[in-house]
Amino acid sequence: MRGEFRLLGEKVVVTGLEGAEADLVGKGYGRKKGRLELSLEEAAFLLETGRLQIKQLNFKEFLERALSVSPRFGVRYLVYRDLKDRGYAVQPAGGGGGRGGGRGGGRGGGGVGFWLYPRGAKPGEKPAKYFIRIFSELDFLALSELGELLALAENMRKESILAVVDAESDVTYYELKEAKFEGLQGEKKAGKRERGEEEEEQEVEQEVEQEVEQEVEEEQGKEEKKKAKVSLLGDRVVLLDAGLAESLYKKHFYGKLTKERRLLLSFVEATYLSKAGLLETSFKQFVEHATAVESDFLEKYAVYEDLRAN
Repeated sequence: MRGEFRLLGEKVVVTGLEGAEADLVGKGYGRKKGRLELSLEEAAFLLETGRLQIKQLNFKEFLERALSVSPRFGVRYLVYRDLKDRGYAVQPAGGGGGRGGGRGGGRGGGGVGFWLYPRGAKPGEKPAKYFIRIFSELDFLALSELGELLALAENMRKESILAVVDAESDVTYYELKEAKFEGLQGEKKAGKRERGEEEEEQEVEQEVEQEVEQEVEEEQGKEEKKKAKVSLLGDRVVLLDAGLAESLYKKHFYGKLTKERRLLLSFVEATYLSKAGLLETSFKQFVEHATAVESDFLEKYAVYEDLRAN
């Protein structure tokens, strides 16, 4: 499907789909209000999986636009895509649903990031069973906030889940439960922990036979070799070159490979590859961006570079 879009705040209005709007809404994407309205996460997922095309811009350009209007889009999209890949029906809640930017930023969205429905249920047919609050591993979470989330879940008659995105773009889910002890009232703690790590999508096919620098030197003599394009996705980096992404993932154990053959890299990985000459974005640009997000980035990078060298 190919259409035209407009950004209205954190909403994407899509037109020109020639009647396909109802099909998308029926599958749990967006809302039809005389026109199709999608959240940023829904639009990005449809673009990345090829179910929707936008005339004005490609997927990389859309990510840049989305981040410009919503600094938390990066971690929100990683959680949304992870849930969709697991086969869940999920709808974004209005208002952000997660922390503000950086370390310990402000709250948003009243605590709700996404509504999660029982397997097999469609939004609108049954009520959501869970609400999900989204965090980066760099965020701080006060114990008092756990109590607030439990109270919110009780008021909504839902179950509460924390989704935490780490530097490797893996998502871990924590289900919050209230524990009551005899003689103690009001004491709460985080309950059952559910690891949300995905199984490896593909097995490593080859042993590491050479360092990345050696591979770069061999390729530099080929005229057709070009530095790969990347896109910054919040506090991580997306490598868009499918061939290089597979090579780095399978041979050299970099990042996390998506089904669409894009490689999600941490800042330290991307900076190291940039210094090796593989990426369009310069080493200096990565360092400047990363240190603005993580104050201790240079210390992390020094350790990572030393480990890679040895």
